[in-house]
Amino acid sequence: MQYAVELYFDKETENKLLSLANVIAEKGISTKFLEWKTRPHLTLACFNDVKEIECMERLKDFAKNHNKMPFLLGFELLYEW
Repeated sequence: MQYAVELYFDKETENKLLSLANVIAEKGISTKFLEWKTRPHLTLACFNDVKEIECMERLKDFAKNHNKMPFLLGFELLYEW
């Protein structure tokens, strides 16, 4: 089984990214993201095999000891095509 550690966006940002994916598809650039039928995310790591319980505990500890961080995407610039 394959595993991934992914960060997801808040609903507002997720909706903006999905709108951007639709604009990209409408302009004929690519429909690949829409074909994947996945939520917008950032993949931090991928594993072919991992000790699942240990990994989840380490991720929980990491999350407890780190605060949210702001993340800036330039949507306006992307819509000027």
